[in-house]
Amino acid sequence: MYVLTLSFLIFVALKVALIHYRLIQFGGLETRLKNYIRFFHERGDVVHVLCAKYNPIIELPKDVKVVQLGAGLLPKPFRQGRFDARLGRYMKRHRYDFSLSLGRTSHQQFILCPGNHLGYLHKMNNKPASINDLEQIRMDRRGFHHSQIIFAASEMIRNELISLYHVHPDKVKILYPPLNTTNYTTPTREEKRSARLALNWDTNHRFFLFVSTGHERKGLPLLLSIFEKLTDTNNHLIIMGLPEVHSSLPNVHYAGYQSNPRPYYLAADALLHPSVYEPYGQIVAESLASHTPVIISDQVGASELVNEMEGIILPPQSADKWEETIREFNPHNFAISPTFAFDKKITLSHHMQKMLEWANMK
Repeated sequence: MYVLTLSFLIFVALKVALIHYRLIQFGGLETRLKNYIRFFHERGDVVHVLCAKYNPIIELPKDVKVVQLGAGLLPKPFRQGRFDARLGRYMKRHRYDFSLSLGRTSHQQFILCPGNHLGYLHKMNNKPASINDLEQIRMDRRGFHHSQIIFAASEMIRNELISLYHVHPDKVKILYPPLNTTNYTTPTREEKRSARLALNWDTNHRFFLFVSTGHERKGLPLLLSIFEKLTDTNNHLIIMGLPEVHSSLPNVHYAGYQSNPRPYYLAADALLHPSVYEPYGQIVAESLASHTPVIISDQVGASELVNEMEGIILPPQSADKWEETIREFNPHNFAISPTFAFDKKITLSHHMQKMLEWANMK
């Protein structure tokens, strides 16, 4: 550790390794990695990012070091394993006070578990059927058993680690992913009204938002079948994300991928997320932080944070219940706290404080 002493203040700067297969502009884990980089850097820690893929257009603080440990030209199922092997050799030569992996490596102190392959297969009623399945399960198992602490994204994931991977319960801590409270500030009624007007959504109609980059697992087929029965009502489904969706239904509209989804959260009457398997579901927190209630599956990890004033939780397979709930939905029946993220303790500050407490670093 690096120690700076100023008359009345002793600051201990950690040497931090943040480990992830890719540092590119992609998804939720990459966003979390950038948040972690910013948090430790602003504390004054020495930050190294260890990755296989790196896009240098990503802006990082000048003194954050990126160590690229490429996976080579191996077939795709084996690249994560090659990265982990190279990581192991690197970590033997370098010492860090705090090392955190965002998944599927085995040479760190702590590891995030945003999901796991056995849990996914179990919920999809599938068995390992390919080399890719077996390799993902192997890398999950190695990562979980070689780490001191596992930070599970939800109680649902914690239970899967204990039952499917036989991890000791004391080793698994529930740490909900952090919400970016800089982007998701508490909206005013005027902001929500303006967002709806800007999108040209009829104020006499109800608009339900579906956000996804994996439509089948997240329940789009169910919603399309329901909205086909709602064409004679004022209920509309807005689909945001990828891949592109084509529908001839007059009440189903594809909005494309949006780099800034917040105006859609603000404008919608509710978020729909009937996922068959969702380890957490950051979109749930983003919607609620935008003061938009949610109708979500009980297989969504973030449902653990939702009370009756914030949303409705349903089984994902119950088409009749989903249709009835959407038909009768009234947004005025809900009241979301203006301090939602702080109440649920899912700000980046809360998240990192809890992580460092468990790691005995604070």
